[in-house]
Amino acid sequence: MEIIKKEPEVHNVSDYTFMFPTNGKFTVTVDWDAGDELEELADRYTIRTKSRFNPANPSEPIDPEEMQIFKTQLAALTIVRRKQQMMSEEQIFDLKNYVNGLSRRAGIQ
Repeated sequence: MEIIKKEPEVHNVSDYTFMFPTNGKFTVTVDWDAGDELEELADRYTIRTKSRFNPANPSEPIDPEEMQIFKTQLAALTIVRRKQQMMSEEQIFDLKNYVNGLSRRAGIQ
């Protein structure tokens, strides 16, 4: 019997934190390898994200989104670039079973 071990998939991501004059902030993760896009125009940033895995509810993916953040509303912007190891199919399956078990024990349907 042959055991095949896949290397974990690693994605290049950037965390953009938009800070506003009211001390509010909004962070969005752009996964370049999944096809997310960030477009910088003269007056705004446009971010388009693709559908992705939802760790909070493994049975429902996060829908694609398009966001616009206008530069006149910003106080500051920080960008953190990093590599993110994606979950394997086995890990996703185990997580779904774990979350389902927790919800059953808590009486949540």
